Amino acid sequence: MHPLARIDPGEEVGVVLWNGFALAEELVGDALEGSRPDIEFRLITILLGFGLPLRHVRELLAEQAAGNHQALLRLIEYVADSLMEEGEDEAPEPHLDAEDGVRI
Repeated sequence: MHPLARIDPGEEVGVVLWNGFALAEELVGDALEGSRPDIEFRLITILLGFGLPLRHVRELLAEQAAGNHQALLRLIEYVADSLMEEGEDEAPEPHLDAEDGVRI
């Protein structure tokens, strides 16, 4: 939910780097809305793939549902870490944004 987490400028002018935290924040937010079972499944798959036991995942989700903001931050952090590990293996190719000509 932090506006500065959305864009991470690169060293080159006009280059925007992939931001794992922003992507994780969006994925977790969408999953917790409850309207997209495919994204909820992806969240659970990522957390289990990260090595968290199912019991711990359930506890985190229950704490977050009860309003514990630290649980939400931990969920985002776990997903971001997992996405960054994936990204190291399969870094996305930079591409040119057709609208403004900025490489992302």
